[in-house]
Amino acid sequence: MTVRAAVFDFDDTLIPCKKYFTGAKAEFLVWLTAVFAEQLDSCLGEARTLARNVRDALLATEHPTQDVDELLDGMLSREAAAFWLQEKDAIEKLHASRSGEGWAERVNLLQAAPCMDEALLLRALGRLKNAGADTTAAVALRIMAHAIHLEEVQKYHTFRSEGQPYNQGRFPLACLEAYLFSCHLLGARPEWEHAYQAEEIGRKAFHVLPEFLPGAEDMLDYFRQHARMALLTKGPRDNPRTVTDNQLNAQWRKYEVCRMTRWIPREQVRVVSVKTPRLYRELIGNVPESKAIAIGNDYDGDLAPAKGLHRIWIPVLTWFADGATRFEQDLKGAKLVLDEKGAQGWLTKKKRYLFRVDSATLVPSVVERFL
Repeated sequence: MTVRAAVFDFDDTLIPCKKYFTGAKAEFLVWLTAVFAEQLDSCLGEARTLARNVRDALLATEHPTQDVDELLDGMLSREAAAFWLQEKDAIEKLHASRSGEGWAERVNLLQAAPCMDEALLLRALGRLKNAGADTTAAVALRIMAHAIHLEEVQKYHTFRSEGQPYNQGRFPLACLEAYLFSCHLLGARPEWEHAYQAEEIGRKAFHVLPEFLPGAEDMLDYFRQHARMALLTKGPRDNPRTVTDNQLNAQWRKYEVCRMTRWIPREQVRVVSVKTPRLYRELIGNVPESKAIAIGNDYDGDLAPAKGLHRIWIPVLTWFADGATRFEQDLKGAKLVLDEKGAQGWLTKKKRYLFRVDSATLVPSVVERFL
């Protein structure tokens, strides 16, 4: 093998991440439907059962590729899907009109006067029932799931404007405000206790014991024999030099729990908001780019900035902001050199290999054959 340096992404490349966040969203939906079923509508009890089924399906999947929203879309009947799309625009307009308010202000306003004139979900469920539809619970759950998505997107852009798009408070705050937005949609009075519970459920996404994805440890062992190794991961920006839990952000905590020092020393780890070509060049040190490789799951965020290196893409869209819009552009003029089950590869015009593989288990064999 001629590769002398390897830079790895962390979440959903070496350890699962999407699984825990989708599981946390599903758990939040179970809690949310339970809260409102007690106050408002019996069909939300059915929605809670459906939310439990979604949660269990996600947690039973070793490496889920679908988010909660996508799973729910697949459960909707044609009638329910059409109804949901009709309601979606109105819900998004209401969310945009409320997005400038702070969460504490929203609690106080709703406690003083629930917005019954804005109770879009409650009215939608009433129209479905009057039409004799048996999909009320599924539509209710889909609308509540969309509330989480809207708040998560908003929090991402808020923190991004502050230079911290992966701040750990983003998801817990999204859950808290999704609870408040659901109160708007149902014309319900929020409770402070429920608001804090919603935020705590969001924090549980970080309270996991991470395990390695299939093939990840063997892949790390393989490169340890031949190459300088580094970890470049997106997360809250800090650089602690201690293993004390309260001084670690989630990325460093996972680094410690997974005992990543077996492969990658602390000085070769960077936790950043945005990956750049400069960071890749810094981490490979004196190794030429032609003898270095980058491995990640988010093409646009992980691999597009590593254009000067060889690259291996293991596709998983962890966040809504992840994507592969630059993949086809980077393949222009490239020559196909590998096309097998679970693995494709190209040699680009700049004489760099670009591979797309289904799993880390395939990486050592691909590198052995071509690099």
